[in-house]
Amino acid sequence: MVKFTNPFDGSKLKLLVFDLDGTLVDSRIDLVQSVNAMLEHFHRPRLPGEVIASYVGDGAPMLVRRALGDPDEEVVVEEAVEYFLAYYRVHKLDHTQVYPGVREALEAI
Repeated sequence: MVKFTNPFDGSKLKLLVFDLDGTLVDSRIDLVQSVNAMLEHFHRPRLPGEVIASYVGDGAPMLVRRALGDPDEEVVVEEAVEYFLAYYRVHKLDHTQVYPGVREALEAI
């Protein structure tokens, strides 16, 4: 995290890039529900939200691979990723919210 000791002058700022999930918005519930929907579809046991959250951060294929227990068959992972992404595409905004203070911070920039 960057901390400024002096007031920040953003007048010369040309580009500012943010990560979305986990930085600006809390998408944890929708991710957890989408992973568990994928697991149920493939007749696997559901996982606790804390476990799924610990798998997040390296992209959807790695999230799905970890949730499946790192299966040997790549085709299983590919099919599961496809299902996960299709489900998440429909449900990605069911519970996702902007973190408190984000709107105000972005407006201040």
